[in-house]
Amino acid sequence: MTSAALLVFLFLVSFGHGAKEKPELSEEIKEIIQHVHNECVDKTGVTEEDIANCENGIFKEDTKLKCYMFCLLEEGSLVDDDGNVDYDMMISLIPEKYTDRVGKMINACKHLVLLFILVLY
Repeated sequence: MTSAALLVFLFLVSFGHGAKEKPELSEEIKEIIQHVHNECVDKTGVTEEDIANCENGIFKEDTKLKCYMFCLLEEGSLVDDDGNVDYDMMISLIPEKYTDRVGKMINACKHLVLLFILVLY
């Protein structure tokens, strides 16, 4: 699994409400996640508490948190230089087991990602 696929998968599963099962990850994948997380925290200055709250559905209105989320997309090569999200690429990177469910989540929330990017800039 590429780091981009991993980011998409973890982002959607971790932050998706109603996700009943969490994937088991290899140590290598955990290290990649930790590295990307650390890079984005360093770049944005977001707090670990705000990130943890997102996993519980509590999204603080905070520029640092928004920048952290966008950083994850950038590090996963899921946005172009103009900030446009490549939804088809995002869906193509999701493991087949989750494609249907997560693909529906992505398509249902496209407008929120666009709004998020507009608010960010």
